[in-house]
Amino acid sequence: MIQVIKILDIQTEILKFWQWAEMSPEDYSKNRGYGEWEGLYPGWKELEKAIDEAIFKLNEHFDYKTAEILIQALAIDNEAEGVLEKIEGRLKNYKDFIELVIKSNQPEARWQIAELLGRINLKNRDEILSNLIIEDEDNYVKRRALLSLNLINPLRAIQLAVKFVDNEDDYLKMVATKIISGETNY
Repeated sequence: MIQVIKILDIQTEILKFWQWAEMSPEDYSKNRGYGEWEGLYPGWKELEKAIDEAIFKLNEHFDYKTAEILIQALAIDNEAEGVLEKIEGRLKNYKDFIELVIKSNQPEARWQIAELLGRINLKNRDEILSNLIIEDEDNYVKRRALLSLNLINPLRAIQLAVKFVDNEDDYLKMVATKIISGETNY
């Protein structure tokens, strides 16, 4: 007997999520709202299978369209961070994927990549994190990048943290102040 295995396409599965959420990826990037509502999506099991297959596909041949859709999946899994764990544990080509995420319009994906950069060994991660801290328009992304940079290059983190001690964002200001003072629990 031949067993038929259904291959779940990430493009189809992510489209189902956006239809369920009644918004587009662009809308989500600008205003996802509050809470952990994404976790209520009833199709997570199928989406997770499609994510696994997308990572496998990217490991075989890096395809930018698949990577861009995987970025959307990373963004919507911003609370559980399960997609980030899969990327960290299974994706072979961090460099190209990270470059795409950094350029994406998804702050919920960018902050997770900032987190990842504090945990993996990538040649230019200091530079990538520094650029996120300096150039990203989202303060949460800046904050997470600053925390990751502090793990791998505390001196550089202090140099950049100085720029945020008077920031209007209280949380960014708090992280900057703690980094400068050498405090390690945030």
